[in-house]
Amino acid sequence: MRGQNRPTVGHVAGYLQVCSSIFEINSKLALAVALIFNLNRMQWISTVYKSEKVKNREIILVVDDDDITNFLTQRILSRIKPTAQIIVATNGEEALRMIYSVAKKDHRCPDLILLDVNMPVMNGLEFLTSFSSTELRKSCRIVVVTTSNNKSDFAALKEYGIEEIISKPVTMSRMEEVLTSKD
Repeated sequence: MRGQNRPTVGHVAGYLQVCSSIFEINSKLALAVALIFNLNRMQWISTVYKSEKVKNREIILVVDDDDITNFLTQRILSRIKPTAQIIVATNGEEALRMIYSVAKKDHRCPDLILLDVNMPVMNGLEFLTSFSSTELRKSCRIVVVTTSNNKSDFAALKEYGIEEIISKPVTMSRMEEVLTSKD
Protein backbone atom coordinates (compact mmCIF):
# COMPACT_ATOMS: atom_id res chain seq x y z
CA MET A 1 0.00 0.00 0.00
CA ARG A 2 1.26 3.45 -0.83
CA GLY A 3 2.27 5.70 1.99
CA GLN A 4 3.16 2.83 4.34
CA ASN A 5 6.75 1.95 5.11
CA ARG A 6 7.87 -1.31 3.58
CA PRO A 7 9.85 -3.68 5.80
CA THR A 8 13.60 -3.24 5.55
CA VAL A 9 16.14 -6.06 5.65
CA GLY A 10 16.21 -5.69 9.42
CA HIS A 11 12.47 -6.28 9.78
CA VAL A 12 10.71 -9.57 9.78
CA ALA A 13 8.51 -9.71 6.72
CA GLY A 14 6.24 -12.69 7.12
CA TYR A 15 2.76 -13.89 6.85
CA LEU A 16 0.39 -15.93 8.91
CA GLN A 17 -1.51 -18.74 7.34
CA VAL A 18 -4.35 -20.38 9.25
CA CYS A 19 -5.43 -23.86 8.22
CA SER A 20 -7.86 -25.54 10.62
CA SER A 21 -5.96 -25.56 13.93
CA ILE A 22 -2.46 -25.19 12.50
CA PHE A 23 -0.71 -21.81 12.40
CA GLU A 24 2.26 -21.49 10.09
CA ILE A 25 4.41 -18.39 10.44
CA ASN A 26 6.87 -17.80 7.61
CA SER A 27 9.74 -15.34 7.74
CA LYS A 28 11.41 -13.92 4.66
CA LEU A 29 14.74 -13.32 6.39
CA ALA A 30 17.98 -14.96 5.25
CA LEU A 31 17.13 -18.25 6.96
CA ALA A 32 13.56 -18.37 5.63
CA VAL A 33 12.07 -19.90 8.73
CA ALA A 34 8.63 -21.44 9.05
CA LEU A 35 7.32 -22.03 12.58
CA ILE A 36 4.38 -24.41 12.73
CA PHE A 37 2.11 -24.43 15.81
CA ASN A 38 -0.80 -26.81 16.55
CA LEU A 39 -3.55 -25.02 18.50
CA ASN A 40 -5.37 -28.21 19.48
CA ARG A 41 -2.31 -29.61 21.26
CA MET A 42 -0.91 -26.17 22.16
CA GLN A 43 2.56 -27.15 20.97
CA TRP A 44 5.10 -26.35 18.31
CA ILE A 45 4.97 -29.01 15.62
CA SER A 46 8.21 -28.07 13.97
CA THR A 47 10.59 -25.36 12.97
CA VAL A 48 11.39 -25.61 9.28
CA TYR A 49 14.43 -23.92 7.79
CA LYS A 50 13.88 -23.56 4.06
CA SER A 51 17.18 -21.93 3.14
CA GLU A 52 20.13 -23.69 1.55
CA LYS A 53 22.26 -22.13 4.31
CA VAL A 54 20.79 -24.59 6.81
CA LYS A 55 20.00 -27.50 4.51
CA ASN A 56 22.12 -29.93 6.52
CA ARG A 57 20.79 -28.77 9.87
CA GLU A 58 20.51 -31.15 12.76
CA ILE A 59 17.18 -32.97 13.04
CA ILE A 60 15.92 -33.88 16.53
CA LEU A 61 12.85 -36.05 17.02
CA VAL A 62 11.07 -35.82 20.39
CA VAL A 63 8.80 -38.83 21.03
CA ASP A 64 6.56 -38.34 24.07
CA ASP A 65 2.82 -38.33 24.70
CA ASP A 66 2.95 -35.56 27.32
CA ASP A 67 2.26 -32.13 25.80
CA ILE A 68 3.90 -30.21 28.64
CA THR A 69 7.07 -32.30 28.44
CA ASN A 70 7.14 -31.79 24.66
CA PHE A 71 6.72 -28.03 25.02
CA LEU A 72 9.48 -27.74 27.63
CA THR A 73 11.83 -30.04 25.71
CA GLN A 74 11.31 -28.02 22.54
CA ARG A 75 12.01 -24.77 24.39
CA ILE A 76 15.22 -26.17 25.86
CA LEU A 77 16.37 -27.64 22.54
CA SER A 78 15.63 -24.45 20.61
CA ARG A 79 17.76 -22.45 23.05
CA ILE A 80 20.70 -24.86 22.88
CA LYS A 81 20.44 -25.68 19.16
CA PRO A 82 18.62 -22.74 17.53
CA THR A 83 19.12 -24.00 13.96
CA ALA A 84 18.04 -27.58 14.66
CA GLN A 85 14.79 -28.81 13.17
CA ILE A 86 12.76 -30.17 16.08
CA ILE A 87 9.89 -32.51 15.28
CA VAL A 88 7.49 -34.11 17.74
CA ALA A 89 5.66 -37.44 17.74
CA THR A 90 3.24 -38.42 20.51
CA ASN A 91 3.78 -42.19 20.25
CA GLY A 92 6.09 -44.73 18.66
CA GLU A 93 3.88 -45.35 15.65
CA GLU A 94 3.79 -41.66 14.76
CA ALA A 95 7.57 -41.49 15.32
CA LEU A 96 8.17 -44.29 12.80
CA ARG A 97 6.08 -42.45 10.21
CA MET A 98 8.07 -39.25 10.83
CA ILE A 99 11.41 -41.05 10.63
CA TYR A 100 10.48 -42.63 7.28
CA SER A 101 9.26 -39.23 6.07
CA VAL A 102 12.58 -37.59 7.02
CA ALA A 103 14.48 -40.47 5.39
CA LYS A 104 12.49 -40.09 2.18
CA LYS A 105 12.88 -36.30 2.07
CA ASP A 106 16.41 -35.78 3.45
CA HIS A 107 17.86 -39.28 2.82
CA ARG A 108 18.84 -39.67 6.45
CA CYS A 109 17.56 -40.47 9.91
CA PRO A 110 17.05 -37.77 12.57
CA ASP A 111 20.38 -37.05 14.24
CA LEU A 112 18.89 -37.58 17.68
CA ILE A 113 15.73 -39.24 18.96
CA LEU A 114 14.58 -38.38 22.48
CA LEU A 115 12.29 -41.30 23.35
CA ASP A 116 9.83 -41.78 26.21
CA VAL A 117 9.14 -45.35 27.36
CA ASN A 118 5.52 -45.16 28.55
CA MET A 119 3.18 -43.98 25.76
CA PRO A 120 -0.15 -45.08 24.30
CA VAL A 121 -0.59 -46.72 20.87
CA MET A 122 3.07 -47.85 20.60
CA ASN A 123 5.34 -47.43 23.62
CA GLY A 124 9.08 -46.82 23.56
CA LEU A 125 10.07 -50.49 23.79
CA GLU A 126 7.66 -51.45 20.99
CA PHE A 127 9.12 -48.61 18.92
CA LEU A 128 12.64 -49.92 19.53
CA THR A 129 11.57 -53.44 18.54
CA SER A 130 10.20 -52.17 15.25
CA PHE A 131 12.89 -49.58 14.53
CA SER A 132 15.89 -51.73 15.48
CA SER A 133 15.25 -54.07 12.56
CA THR A 134 15.72 -51.24 10.02
CA GLU A 135 18.88 -49.96 8.34
CA LEU A 136 18.10 -46.46 9.60
CA ARG A 137 18.73 -47.50 13.23
CA LYS A 138 22.47 -47.77 12.57
CA SER A 139 22.76 -44.05 11.81
CA CYS A 140 20.50 -42.79 14.58
CA ARG A 141 21.34 -41.88 18.17
CA ILE A 142 18.55 -42.60 20.65
CA VAL A 143 18.39 -41.20 24.19
CA VAL A 144 15.56 -42.31 26.46
CA VAL A 145 13.79 -39.62 28.48
CA THR A 146 11.49 -41.19 31.05
CA THR A 147 9.94 -41.16 34.51
CA SER A 148 10.20 -44.95 34.64
CA ASN A 149 12.39 -46.52 37.29
CA ASN A 150 11.42 -50.05 36.27
CA LYS A 151 14.54 -52.27 36.23
CA SER A 152 13.06 -54.53 33.55
CA ASP A 153 12.59 -51.47 31.30
CA PHE A 154 16.24 -50.53 31.80
CA ALA A 155 17.37 -54.09 31.06
CA ALA A 156 15.29 -54.13 27.87
CA LEU A 157 16.69 -50.75 26.83
CA LYS A 158 20.25 -52.07 27.22
CA GLU A 159 19.36 -54.97 24.89
CA TYR A 160 18.50 -52.38 22.22
CA GLY A 161 21.82 -50.62 22.72
CA ILE A 162 20.40 -47.67 24.66
CA GLU A 163 23.12 -46.44 26.98
CA GLU A 164 21.85 -42.99 27.83
CA ILE A 165 18.73 -42.43 29.91
CA ILE A 166 17.54 -39.02 31.16
CA SER A 167 15.11 -38.75 34.04
CA LYS A 168 12.22 -36.34 33.70
CA PRO A 169 11.86 -33.45 34.10
CA VAL A 170 14.54 -32.51 31.57
CA THR A 171 16.76 -29.61 32.59
CA MET A 172 18.76 -27.23 30.43
CA SER A 173 22.09 -28.41 31.89
CA ARG A 174 21.26 -32.11 31.44
CA MET A 175 20.16 -31.56 27.85
CA GLU A 176 23.37 -29.63 27.12
CA GLU A 177 25.35 -32.64 28.41
CA VAL A 178 23.41 -34.97 26.13
CA LEU A 179 23.79 -32.75 23.07
CA THR A 180 27.53 -32.25 23.55
CA SER A 181 28.36 -35.86 24.44
CA LYS A 182 29.48 -38.30 21.75
CA ASP A 183 28.11 -41.78 21.20
